[in-house]
Amino acid sequence: MKRFVTVSLLVLCFVSLVIVSCENATTKEVKSLLEEAKSIRYKEEVAAYKEIISALAMKGTPAVPALVKALSDESQIVGEVAGKALGRIGQPAVPALIEKLSDKEAQVRRYAAFALGEVGEPAKEAGPVLMKLLADKDEYVRSEAARALGNIGESSATSELIQKLKEKSPRVRAKSAEARGKFGNPRAVPALIDALNDEDATVRKETAKALGEIGEPAAEAIPALIERVYIGRSTKKVKKYLYPHTKTYYKWEEVAVNVYNEKSAEVRAASAYALGKIGVHTKDVEEVLVRALLDGNSEVLANVAVALAEIGSGKAAWVLTSCMCVGKYGWIKSSVSVRTAADALVMMGPKAVPALVNFYAGEPSARLDYVQARIISVLGGIGDPAVPGLIELLAYRKRSPNTNLFVEAFKEIGAPAVPALIEALDDRERAAFAAAIFGWRPD
Repeated sequence: MKRFVTVSLLVLCFVSLVIVSCENATTKEVKSLLEEAKSIRYKEEVAAYKEIISALAMKGTPAVPALVKALSDESQIVGEVAGKALGRIGQPAVPALIEKLSDKEAQVRRYAAFALGEVGEPAKEAGPVLMKLLADKDEYVRSEAARALGNIGESSATSELIQKLKEKSPRVRAKSAEARGKFGNPRAVPALIDALNDEDATVRKETAKALGEIGEPAAEAIPALIERVYIGRSTKKVKKYLYPHTKTYYKWEEVAVNVYNEKSAEVRAASAYALGKIGVHTKDVEEVLVRALLDGNSEVLANVAVALAEIGSGKAAWVLTSCMCVGKYGWIKSSVSVRTAADALVMMGPKAVPALVNFYAGEPSARLDYVQARIISVLGGIGDPAVPGLIELLAYRKRSPNTNLFVEAFKEIGAPAVPALIEALDDRERAAFAAAIFGWRPD
C-alpha cells in the first residue's frame, strides 16, 4: 500500500512539473509575441498585426493569465493585441476579464471591456458590470463598455445607451449608437434620428449604420437619411486655358458641381447603406439613390450600388446596367466602377435579368464588344435564373464572332443550362457548345 501511495505521489509531482513547465513555456511565448507586437506600425503592417493575434489566440486557455496581465502594458498596441487575442480565446477568458473590469487602472478596465466585446455573446455574464462602467470617469472606458454591451447583446442596457447618445464625449456617443444598432430594438429610433444631426461626423456615421441594422422598424428615419444622401447641383466659373501648357490665354466657363447636404463621405456612405437595409423602397428613396451616383467617393458609390440592388426595381437594375456599360444614366455621369456595378447586379439576381437582356438587345452601345462582355459575364454570375436570358441573347451573338462570352457564362452556370441549350441550338452548334463548355467530343 505504501509503495502504491509513493508511486502515485511521484506521478502527481511529475504531472505537476510538466504542467508548470508548459505554462512557463506558454508565458514566455506570449511575452515574446507581445514584444514583437510593440515594433509593429499598425497601419503599414496589418498582416503582421493579424498574424501575431492569431498566434496568441492559438495558445488557448494557458495563455489567458499572461494576456490578461498584458492589458496593463504601457504600449497601446500590446493592449489591443492582447484584447483581440483574448476575444478569440473566448469563454475561458471571461471570468478573468470580468475581474479586471474593477481594476484601479483605467487602461486595464478599458482593454478588459474591449476584450469582452471581442468575445461577444459568450461574455453575456459580464453585462451587469459593463453597465456600471457606462458611468466610469474615463471616457475610453465608457466607450468600450458601450461597444461591449452591443456586442454581447445586453438588450437590458437600451435605456442607458439611449441616454449616452447625449453624452459630452463624441467617442461615447458614437459607440452608444453603434451598440444600439446591434440590438435591433426600434425604441431608440427617435433618439437616433436626432443623433443624425450630431456635430461629430463619426457619431452621425455610426448612427446611420445603427438605423440600417435596426432595419424596417426604423422606417421613420428615411426622410432624415435621404437628407444625408441627397446631392444638389450648382454651377461655378472656372478658368479654361486655351493653351494649357503655357497658361497664358483663358476664358471663364461655367461648370456643374455637386452640392452635398452632408460634407462627410463616410456619413453619406452609411446613410445609403441604411436606406438599402431598412427595406422600405419608396420612389423618393430610389430617386435620391440614383442621384447619389453623382458622388465622387468610391465608398459612397459602393454603398449606393448595393442599396439600389436591395431595392430590386426594374429602374434600379437599368440604372446599374447603364452605369456598368457606359458610365452614365441619362444626364447622370457616374464614376461607379464596373466591378461595383456588376457585383450589385449579381446581388440583385433574377430581378436584374430583364434589364440586362433589354439593354443588350436594344441599346446601340451593346454592339461594343466590351459592353457585351460585361452583360454576359453578369448573367453568368447570376446563375440558373439567367439561363432564359442568355438563351434569348444567343440570337444576337452574330453581332460579334466571339462566342467565348457565352461559353464562359454557361460554364459558370454548368449543368442547369444544358436542357435550355439543347433546345435552343441546332445539331452543329450543340456539338460546338458542348465541346467548348464541357470538353465533350463526338466519337
